[in-house]
Amino acid sequence: MNRTHAAPLFFVAALVVFALDAAPAAAAARGRAQLKPGDAKKADEHVRHAARRLSDADPAEALKLADKALRLAPAHGGAHYLRGRALLYLFGTARRTAQDRLPRVERELTADERRAREDEVEAEVESWKPRLGEAADRMEEFARLNPSAPYASAPLWREQLESLRFYSKPMPRGRTAADTPPQPLLQRDVTAKAIIREKPDPGFPQGVCRDGVVALRAVLAADGRVKHILPFKLLPDGLTERAMAAARNIKFRPATKNGAPVSQFVTLEYNFNC
Repeated sequence: MNRTHAAPLFFVAALVVFALDAAPAAAAARGRAQLKPGDAKKADEHVRHAARRLSDADPAEALKLADKALRLAPAHGGAHYLRGRALLYLFGTARRTAQDRLPRVERELTADERRAREDEVEAEVESWKPRLGEAADRMEEFARLNPSAPYASAPLWREQLESLRFYSKPMPRGRTAADTPPQPLLQRDVTAKAIIREKPDPGFPQGVCRDGVVALRAVLAADGRVKHILPFKLLPDGLTERAMAAARNIKFRPATKNGAPVSQFVTLEYNFNC
């Protein structure tokens, strides 16, 4: 049912619904006095279309629509939220997008050629990280504009914001043994990659049956724990939360480098099939 892909690197699906319903009424209303007639309604329409595009796996178009809404209503909480979500989705798929753009080679690559292609992909992923920090800023702006939202102060929200900030940090270069704490590594930089021994099935909440995929960024840490879980591809009806809970209970053998356990970045995918 599940697949795991190595890779470096919100989340509560109900927030999309909240962004569609509560935010246009509450957050956009804060700036209505400064808006031209009809601008608030147009901004709400852009937000609704952005949410639909995001649910259709079209984050680039969702980003454009959220930007249109923010030009009309800079204090629109739903637009801030969806812009952050779109940026996160684009970051989460940046590696695969970069790999797909590389020219196909019909022969076996040398080690140097393979490393050069990997470096090209990683450089593109790194270039996205400042925008990931912007995504965290947008999420925080959403919470500021909607202080009474049931999700804005929830522990899960704060946890995901912390993970978002974590993944926005540039990969350090020239690490030394004295680095504290040691940074997680890419799969290519470990001697032996982490091995997942047990990956629990998330299952379905009672009464829910929906097909789709939840994709998470995570760190399989040197101490045997799964850390910094950050969903970038979501499903509603509690399925994203189910996937995150299952990921926390993964059992694995940590990656090693030169014989010592190290932390490794991974992407985890959970396929839900009725």
